[in-house]
Amino acid sequence: MKYAVYILFMVLSQNVQSQTPNTEVIFFDIVDLASCNKNSEIGYLKKVHLGMFSYDLKNFESHKSLTYRMFQRSTRFIDSIALTPKEKKYLLTELKASKDFEWNLTKKTTLKIADNSRWLTNRDSSKKHRNRRLKIVSKPIFIRNNTIACVYSTDLCCGKINGHTSLSLYKRINNKWTEWIAICQGDF
Repeated sequence: MKYAVYILFMVLSQNVQSQTPNTEVIFFDIVDLASCNKNSEIGYLKKVHLGMFSYDLKNFESHKSLTYRMFQRSTRFIDSIALTPKEKKYLLTELKASKDFEWNLTKKTTLKIADNSRWLTNRDSSKKHRNRRLKIVSKPIFIRNNTIACVYSTDLCCGKINGHTSLSLYKRINNKWTEWIAICQGDF
């Protein structure tokens, strides 16, 4: 009996931490190497930075409304989604559980694995590092029959710790996972 419980535990924990081909597709759609400067050196962290990730999760958790809207140029309303209380609870639970998720990319890439955000600001030659970018992407959490994914991402650039963070809903548009509706985002 204890072996059956152990096997069940392993299967369930594998679900939380596993990486599927669909999650890797989202990773590369978010990183979008084609849009980056050809002279840029792009790195990624295998795990999300817990401090920044936790901040956006707390903001999401504190939202009273379950309706999120997409605007064009901050003024024109385009689309929205109304999450059910069950979906929001599921997203929060799964995002928190994925804090230890690590990317193990199978696709060949020019991306560099960075040990931490200091890779971006290594001061031995500041000119050299000015073209560095660092991408941080969480494990995607899928809802609504895998048609929508919730992903936390950070894009740090310019050889400094500045950039953009976003906890967003992604939707597959023209065969590419595209940021659809931002739940929490900010620049620093």
